[in-house]
Amino acid sequence: MWTPRDLRLRCPGCGARVSSIHAWGTPYQCPGCNEQLQVPAGVYRRLGLIDLAIGFLAALLIGARGWDLLWAIPLGYAVAVAITFEIQVRFFPTRLEAWNPEDKHWG
Repeated sequence: MWTPRDLRLRCPGCGARVSSIHAWGTPYQCPGCNEQLQVPAGVYRRLGLIDLAIGFLAALLIGARGWDLLWAIPLGYAVAVAITFEIQVRFFPTRLEAWNPEDKHWG
């Protein structure tokens, strides 16, 4: 049975824990102050670039060259995503911001 992951989100206004379960494209709802919140657009974009760099460097460090890089970089990227996601959730919880319905990158 699948159980959702607690992302340890907190409301920036009142500090209440915010459930990480919500429909895609809708705001997170703070149970304390009823404020609508979203994850800033740049958070996962920055993590994606860091993960890509880690995957590329890991592929080079294991000695992949030429055509071997075609499979080694995506494999290294996938491993880096799994590791950095765990580190981010456990040690650096995502900060939420006020929901902006005009923003096309909410999630």
